[in-house]
Amino acid sequence: MRHGVKKNKFKKGVDAGRIVIRHLVTNFVREGKIVTTITKAKALKSYLDKLANKSKTKNEANRNYLMAKIGDARMVKIFFEQIGPVIKDKSGGYTRIIKLGRRLEDGVETAKVEWAYPVVLEKKAEVKREVSQEKVVETKKKK
Repeated sequence: MRHGVKKNKFKKGVDAGRIVIRHLVTNFVREGKIVTTITKAKALKSYLDKLANKSKTKNEANRNYLMAKIGDARMVKIFFEQIGPVIKDKSGGYTRIIKLGRRLEDGVETAKVEWAYPVVLEKKAEVKREVSQEKVVETKKKK
């Protein structure tokens, strides 16, 4: 019997479901919000709340847990340095789901997942590479 066990299953299989959740987590942490289907949003919310709860206290066991679940050292660092301190005083409910309605293409219900508390993520400034005018002139002459 599955008393008290809540698992959202996706039709692609167990391994594919884990990968989908990992990708959703990394994209959510990078952007701070994500728009997806309601089923994926519910699975993401419960998964994120568990990960955020572990990021409140910084120790080796929690770091290993996050590393096993996420699989990306940069994301684990973001959890401990940027997300953990913001939610340290909170006891739960770190994310919220906002229903958006149906998609036009296939009619599936969509939802937006976002942080319930203002989490400011530091983003690196994008480095723009400038193309020198000499190279542009040379390519025009060759034609």
